[in-house]
Amino acid sequence: MIEAYFDGVCEPKNPGGHGAWGALVRVDGVEVFRRGGYCGHGPHISNNVAEFSGFIEAMLQVKKFPGVAIIRGDSKLVIYTLTGKYQVKSGLYVPFYQQARSLYVRDRERIGLEWIPRADNADCDVLSKAVLIEKGIRFRIQPIDGKKASPFPITPAEAIEDGYKLDTAGAKCSGCQALIDWWITPREKKIPIDAGTFKAHWISCPNAKQFRREA
Repeated sequence: MIEAYFDGVCEPKNPGGHGAWGALVRVDGVEVFRRGGYCGHGPHISNNVAEFSGFIEAMLQVKKFPGVAIIRGDSKLVIYTLTGKYQVKSGLYVPFYQQARSLYVRDRERIGLEWIPRADNADCDVLSKAVLIEKGIRFRIQPIDGKKASPFPITPAEAIEDGYKLDTAGAKCSGCQALIDWWITPREKKIPIDAGTFKAHWISCPNAKQFRREA
């Protein structure tokens, strides 16, 4: 029996971040493949692209062994589009779906696909994230090592790279009079940031509840 698992990640933003995949294959309970790979960086990369890339790698490895196989992943998009439960729509992932389906249909008589919860796919989650950690990519979407990822960039330079815009510098918080900078997020929301950092001011403001209400 051949068992394969796959996963993908895109950080620090999705789409447009750095993509990586993880894949794992066991044959009769013996691990024969464990690896992570880099998908690239830029506007053509997304979490779905990374997930399909992981499936493609798992599929290529499974094809090396004869016999009945099952490939598992926590991406409903990957599993359900390939099995026909979901329709394929427009998106960055479409060319990767087409490649994945081309590989899959040739062997679908012996290869099953199964969606599993993320908690059951921990090995491939670690493999995919390890690729980006090694490259020094910060995480803002998914947690790493059990720690929640920060929703904000770490520095103003990184904020600008991610599409944030400085609206007002050197303003004062109406709740505690501390210096703050107002930034516009990529989603056009205005947020107060502690001057000289990229931490939301309501984390440090002693009058946070009132400040957030006024903001």
